[in-house]
Amino acid sequence: MYYDNLLNLCFEALLHLYFTVQSNDGYTSATARNAILVKFLKPKLKLAAYKDQKKNIQLMLRVGRQKDKKLELELLEIKKRAFDVYNAPDL
Repeated sequence: MYYDNLLNLCFEALLHLYFTVQSNDGYTSATARNAILVKFLKPKLKLAAYKDQKKNIQLMLRVGRQKDKKLELELLEIKKRAFDVYNAPDL
């Protein structure tokens, strides 16, 4: 359940980002991408469906508010790691 929610959160955030960027004309800077993701993730803190992801969302918001970090790359890395753990064979 934990990794399902984490994967779902990452997929939703990245899809939201990519559709928003696609609808904009021209280049979207990393700062603007972070702002889009922060704006999307902030309401997720209050949803009961993401109660087990509250700490992760808070960390994502912190990363997104830093000027020298790229939240998009962090989400891609989290998604990759969660997917690897979720699909790992049981020993």
